[in-house]
Amino acid sequence: MSVLAPTPLSKNLKQKYRTELQYNSEKVFREEYIRTTNLEYQIILKHGYNGVKMFLQKIHTDDYLREGNGEYFSWGELPADCPWYQFNDLELLSFIDRNFSSIHTRIPDLLAAMKQRCIYIVAEKLRDQWYLHYLFTRQLYDGREYYFIYTGGPPNPAPTPSQELQKYDWYIPADLRTLYAIHDGFGAVSDRFSILSSNKLKVLASLMDPICKDQNDWPEKYSFENLMVFFPYMDGNSRCFYWCDKTVDEIGTIYWDHETWDITSPIPLFECMNRELAKMDEE
Repeated sequence: MSVLAPTPLSKNLKQKYRTELQYNSEKVFREEYIRTTNLEYQIILKHGYNGVKMFLQKIHTDDYLREGNGEYFSWGELPADCPWYQFNDLELLSFIDRNFSSIHTRIPDLLAAMKQRCIYIVAEKLRDQWYLHYLFTRQLYDGREYYFIYTGGPPNPAPTPSQELQKYDWYIPADLRTLYAIHDGFGAVSDRFSILSSNKLKVLASLMDPICKDQNDWPEKYSFENLMVFFPYMDGNSRCFYWCDKTVDEIGTIYWDHETWDITSPIPLFECMNRELAKMDEE
């Protein structure tokens, strides 16, 4: 059922590619970046599923010379113990539609982008945990075509708060539970641009309260105990759930600035997901 027409990838050719894909630190970084990303693109284009597996192994280990510990299964060939086994007979676009059917009206831009750009879906079993990888086309900042991956964790219809969440009397908000029933965590995990899985949710107080105590400086309009990080950004800022009144169950999301400590841009979870994850090209 592959949308790619694969050319066989022998063991010797795989080793040759792995060697060629290593950065040469003695050369100019930009030149090496262009060379290796062009080669990655060509490997997937030429070898299909086997090229995708190499791409995934590199993302997980940051080293093409290592095989990685996961078992990979192409969609259409998913084993019976895989959470997405029931989608085996679906075409790629139908697979995406069916998997996200419960929230399709809430993330229209993201789903449109996924269906336009997705060329392959691969399931991975890693230490008895399942993950689903969606391979997309993207345009790099210099205009070249490339690939990237969104990863979804296994369906978790009954996520339980971690010990940290329980410490601060947090529960998992309803919208997040709805998402976790599809994927427990979703996004570009390797680029740290994703909605966190249930076991990685953090209350901001665990990080910021010690700093506040040390500096004797606290936010004026909220408590860090009221902020739960679910979408951290690489610049240190975060999208958080904001539970401003714990006597009321309604919880929205805000944008937290790590430098000013300002909280702004209140929007629902799925609006955030739709807005952020639909951005697939480099800017």
